Amino acid sequence: MTNSLDEIISILSGKLVGFPEALENERVGFDSWSCLPPARYKEKDVLDLGCGIGAAVSLFIQRGANLVWGIDPVLTEEQINILSILPKSRFTSGLLSREPFGDQRFDIVYARFATEHVIDLSGTFGTVFDLLKPGGRFVALHGNYYSPMGAHDFPFMGLVSPGEYTCFSKAVPCWKSPKKCEVSTEFRKELEQKYDWSVSTWTLTPHDCSQCAYFRRAQLWGHLLHQDKFNQDYQGAFYKTNPDGSLNKVTPFQLKQFMIEAGFKVTTWEEVIITNHPPRELLERLSERDLRTLNILFAADKPAG
Repeated sequence: MTNSLDEIISILSGKLVGFPEALENERVGFDSWSCLPPARYKEKDVLDLGCGIGAAVSLFIQRGANLVWGIDPVLTEEQINILSILPKSRFTSGLLSREPFGDQRFDIVYARFATEHVIDLSGTFGTVFDLLKPGGRFVALHGNYYSPMGAHDFPFMGLVSPGEYTCFSKAVPCWKSPKKCEVSTEFRKELEQKYDWSVSTWTLTPHDCSQCAYFRRAQLWGHLLHQDKFNQDYQGAFYKTNPDGSLNKVTPFQLKQFMIEAGFKVTTWEEVIITNHPPRELLERLSERDLRTLNILFAADKPAG
């Protein structure tokens, strides 16, 4: 007996950690982005760049795509084996290149929160352009590095979005208490246990909180305000700019320029602007628009002729 697609998605939700949450997050784009109409992918071939654990791949298939090919450098062989029950799909572990796809070309390339992790944007956008059929579309949601959440320090940074987007610090403000470090002990312990960070190696400085990594990480735009302490505060390859893909730190202008230089016509450019106002010292170095741009939804089309 063959499982229905709904049953397959239910099986994946039980076998892949985080799959149900990823599915809900992906549905936002499918249900609200005017640059991603069903006509673009129904009975069409789709490439999901930075596919994660396959949530968007399953939605494209559920909503009528002909073939969906997911690629992501963090996909494991075990995950690919589990995902093999999805019909009309293929998965590749690795960074984007032309080789795995042979003569296959796509009607749409989709990338949700993937482009901020691409170090060679010029080369990657050129590859995306080549892998699209004439008239094909590249749709992506890009996380802007210059927003408060741009360092992807999500255990420290949160977002309120009841119609307006406001960033806030999740950190316990021990620097405001006479008890200092004692107040944030449990929060720091949780960070260490859940995220495997080297929190226990931090040097706490109750006599001068400004010298403490916890204090600097707790500040909105902390990754920009304390740039000179970056290697000390943000340890590990995840936060660094490196060839394996972490955070590329491009400005919105540079992002659009890379697409134009690759040959695309940018047809959608929607910026989510936060309500927070940047500190004056950052405004002396960066534009207010860049600092208040949280995410960028863009669509870029390959000319038909």
